Amino acid sequence: ACRMAKKAAKMKLAPVVVVGKHPAASLAAATLAKRGLDVVQVATSKSAVSDRLVTLNPALCELAGIAMPDAAEPFDTVQFLGQDDKVAQTTPAFAEDALPVVGSLRDVAQIAAEVADEAGVQRMIGQLEVGLPDDDSGIEVRVGARTIDAGLVLASDDLPDDVAAALGVAAAAQEARQTHERLDVVCPEDAPLSAALDLDDAGSWGLLLRTESQTQMTVFAPAGGSASAMQAWANRLGMPLPRSLPEPEPVALAGALERDVVGRLTLLLGPAGGFVSSTGEEVYPCCHSATYAAAVAEKALKATHVQDALADYRSAWGGTLGEYLQGPQQNMRFLLPLIYKNPVMTDRLADALFRGRSLVR
Repeated sequence: ACRMAKKAAKMKLAPVVVVGKHPAASLAAATLAKRGLDVVQVATSKSAVSDRLVTLNPALCELAGIAMPDAAEPFDTVQFLGQDDKVAQTTPAFAEDALPVVGSLRDVAQIAAEVADEAGVQRMIGQLEVGLPDDDSGIEVRVGARTIDAGLVLASDDLPDDVAAALGVAAAAQEARQTHERLDVVCPEDAPLSAALDLDDAGSWGLLLRTESQTQMTVFAPAGGSASAMQAWANRLGMPLPRSLPEPEPVALAGALERDVVGRLTLLLGPAGGFVSSTGEEVYPCCHSATYAAAVAEKALKATHVQDALADYRSAWGGTLGEYLQGPQQNMRFLLPLIYKNPVMTDRLADALFRGRSLVR
């Protein structure tokens, strides 16, 4: 009788707690809520979304057809600036598919939050504490004075050390390693959407994004080399740099393939799972991770052994989306001549950089 009672309780699908404000967290929460689950989205003191520019395909996940404030018009051409002033451009075929727009990541997060609100997601703010997870009884999650008997936790934030330890993800978080640095500089000048690979012959690359009100230069460089890479990118664009540069942000390329994204009744998605693409436009793999996390979570809550069912999340990423996390800097000595001479390769690279698609076909 006790087993039957537990099974009946599981069929009600215990609430899911989603931690974070990143668009991936909101989209995962919205997806589960639309499927009839009780979802609570928690913002902690670590929940923050940067205000840098990103590209967003209007066909991405639940954000289809939603316009971002101050977004630039969808672009149909990308120019690649090479050594010795070589220039390659995307072809008209690149513009035939759904075109991305450029906007603030903070705006994307706000839009995703509105989608979650419309889906009926409950929102809470406060200090997060958890009890020890149990496959039968779930996880006791405490947010301030409120206690939630959750079936699963999905997290896009780096969790507090004590919470991460209880959920069995502390060791995984420590596996993250910095391989590159990202440096964003906002400039007032308007310029064509551009990209450069192998900047200064140092395995680094740069992007230039713009909206109606600002232009953002971004570089990705091996750790310790972002300042010189930014200067090389600015020289290539003919744009002056501010007198002082901000602190670079560490980026662990392919981080999602190097850490375990499944804890005790816990799934890591978005930034917490290491889903940072090599172009920095991690809104794509992060939102894809939300889609997979929601699907696995819903199925797991109906399973006899919830923890075992969560393993599907590992295989979904490793087998399906791992290719998105491979850096475009790979084999640049081989790729660069093809990119500048072959319009098909130029379009594919633009797809990878600005639409979040894979170079692999």
